[in-house]
Amino acid sequence: MDNLRNRLIWVAACVILGVVGGLAVNYQHSFRKVDVSIDPGLNVTIYKDLGGDGAFNYNPNSKPIARLSASQTITIRDGTYDTVVSDPTHEYENPVVKFVVAPGTDSVAVSPSYTSSKLATLLANEQPAITQALQAEYPDFSQNYGIADEQLYEQGNWYGAVLTPSAPTSDALRVILQKQGGSWGVVTDPPQISIGEPSFPNIPTDVIESVDQLGNGS
Repeated sequence: MDNLRNRLIWVAACVILGVVGGLAVNYQHSFRKVDVSIDPGLNVTIYKDLGGDGAFNYNPNSKPIARLSASQTITIRDGTYDTVVSDPTHEYENPVVKFVVAPGTDSVAVSPSYTSSKLATLLANEQPAITQALQAEYPDFSQNYGIADEQLYEQGNWYGAVLTPSAPTSDALRVILQKQGGSWGVVTDPPQISIGEPSFPNIPTDVIESVDQLGNGS
């Protein structure tokens, strides 16, 4: 009887150790290193998302997962998180961004878009440089086309416009420019009647969709 009892105890101990060991391994493997890229000048706090309906759900009084003021690599467990951008002047359309960490996740970009009023202010300042970039790319631009609708996107680094022809028989065209290194450049060359997403995979989808709707009453 003693031998049987000892064997049962030994088997039970092995099972318990196996379960505990498996849980420990799974727990360890649920953590991964993620490169968090944030725009210069941003201060970001990352919280665990509490789940439920809505775009985000976090407790601002809970201990944050991380506080970042520059891009860096963090170790974080699989799950859903809310990235909260400090926005005391209310410049961002949505200063809280949800992201998911799962197997295969190795990078997260925190790049909230400015509000429409902020972008409108920036556009007034950027218009001369944008017009100059269009003129440099298309020397006859000002003679053949005017700008009917225009808009900045994201952090003011994307620009879209409808170019209206001087000749009534020509089609209106759409063009997108990107600001990189302080300079504007055309990224949809030549301008298109409708840009469409597949032809320009490096341009954010929402920017293309919005530019394709410019002048259509939206």
